[in-house]
Amino acid sequence: MRRLCILLSLVLTLPLAGCPTSDKNNDEAPPPATHDDARYVPMSTGDRWVYDYSASLGAPMMMAFGNDTLFQISGITSINGLATMQLDTPALSDYALVNQSRYLRATSHGLWEYFMPSQATSVVASPVQLLRFPLIAGDSYATVSKLDQDANVDLDNDGLTERRDERVIVTIVGQEAVSTPAGDFTRAWKVRRRNEWRMHYSTGRTTETTVVTDEWLVKDVGVVKRDFVYTTGSGSSSPQLSEYHYALLRYAVNGIRSESTPPQVQQVGPAAGSINPPSIHIGASFDELLDIPSLDANSIRLFDESGMPVAGEVNGDHKTVWFLPYSPLAIGNYTVRIEGITDAIGNAIAPQEWTITVVPVEACDNGNVYVCWQPSS
Repeated sequence: MRRLCILLSLVLTLPLAGCPTSDKNNDEAPPPATHDDARYVPMSTGDRWVYDYSASLGAPMMMAFGNDTLFQISGITSINGLATMQLDTPALSDYALVNQSRYLRATSHGLWEYFMPSQATSVVASPVQLLRFPLIAGDSYATVSKLDQDANVDLDNDGLTERRDERVIVTIVGQEAVSTPAGDFTRAWKVRRRNEWRMHYSTGRTTETTVVTDEWLVKDVGVVKRDFVYTTGSGSSSPQLSEYHYALLRYAVNGIRSESTPPQVQQVGPAAGSINPPSIHIGASFDELLDIPSLDANSIRLFDESGMPVAGEVNGDHKTVWFLPYSPLAIGNYTVRIEGITDAIGNAIAPQEWTITVVPVEACDNGNVYVCWQPSS
């Protein structure tokens, strides 16, 4: 499993690179990309894309999973004195395969990726050109071509790093229609990136890996669909085939949102009207990814009969928010209020309230029973 995870981290950030210095949080703005085709890769601070993500891992693992995945432009990061746009993919579950930052820069000549010192696991010099402008159907070019290079990783744990051959070919397939949950797009550029590498282990074993990535780019939206097909194996074993698929659900790019539907509450707990709920954890779950920074002390509050807020702690994750009182609730009626919560692209929920009640529990100790319990209604 460790070996697979290392290989996946290499695959999904391909191509990685050397060791540039960096100066994070630099206020230097990136130069404007003067070519019109840069609109197919929009990158403004605050841009967000939410994808329906699914994956299947072939033999010997035979595993499938999926979730919603968020990509966001978090701001500007300077690398070697050049301003790049930082693209983050927060890990939403144990199965999130892409959970690190990438650093992109669009110019009049194309799209480039730069690399931080912590990403020094490849032989490729930074930066790497991901796309050439203009986009021309049928255009094909190599962005990486290296032989017998130090892979900077010891996969067989023998104290020696492995050697690697690597070649990356980008092909501009052409424009075509593509459908996603976020809508139908009639003129998307299909771009294919084929990465081939051979890993030469110090023990003499060799593995060959191919990753074919298809992306569909739409002007003023970005990547609307992405498919990975990952094949690896050696002469003595059957190839392992894995697939990863991203389909755009919703987006907010350059201040424009693809839809305005707020997140919907799927479940609250305790339920409205509950009497003496067995748990003092009070919360709500939603049907889509939430904007984590929108969750604060006012996102979910509990008020007593006099309208005073109950002291407690607010927590949340990507689809849930909950409130934990610091002390057991006294007898009385309470109102739960949730508000100010937005989804991942900025749509805010309407304020919602429900009530719960705490009443006295009648004594029921007859000398034999030591725990009294009154069910909630």
